Amino acid sequence: MKTNRSRKGFTLMELIIVIAIIGILLSVMIPTWGYFITKSRERNANSKAKVIFTAAQTEITRIQAKERVMDPDDVFISNGEFCFYSHNGVGRKCAKDDGSAIDAAKFASNNASFSRAINRIAGEEGFYKVLVDNYIVQSVVYCNVESGRYKGTYPVTTDELSDENLAAIKSGSVNGINMSLIEAKPASPADGG
Repeated sequence: MKTNRSRKGFTLMELIIVIAIIGILLSVMIPTWGYFITKSRERNANSKAKVIFTAAQTEITRIQAKERVMDPDDVFISNGEFCFYSHNGVGRKCAKDDGSAIDAAKFASNNASFSRAINRIAGEEGFYKVLVDNYIVQSVVYCNVESGRYKGTYPVTTDELSDENLAAIKSGSVNGINMSLIEAKPASPADGG
């Protein structure tokens, strides 16, 4: 007589082995997954910084053509060095190192039009600081949160920064970042440039 033994379910030993394999796989995947998420957020922030860089340079070029015929006391950009700090669509001309406002009342309408011009292209969300010298954008830092961990920079991206400069940028607020940490330096003749 034949017995029809059909097995239903798993044995306890099979379940323990499967759970152990899943645990080992998760212990390897979770740290790796965190690394990829961090890199993705940094790449997104670097991309946004690049968009802001391009939008700011486009607007500065337009302003430069207009300022050629203006009284030197009324020019907004000028041929000096300054930063422009924007938070969620509202911006102001500020000092390079400490982010303090530069003659906010005098430049209120210029600040608003410069912000609008950049934000039409880059969007109004987030915080960014733009370093300008002699009508040329030197560097940009961007973060979706004022003191957020995932900041993007351009033209020197966060991947290209030294560990020391990267730590200083990540730990500070966007407005307080010393922009000389991410300035693009021209190649010297000794470097073959």
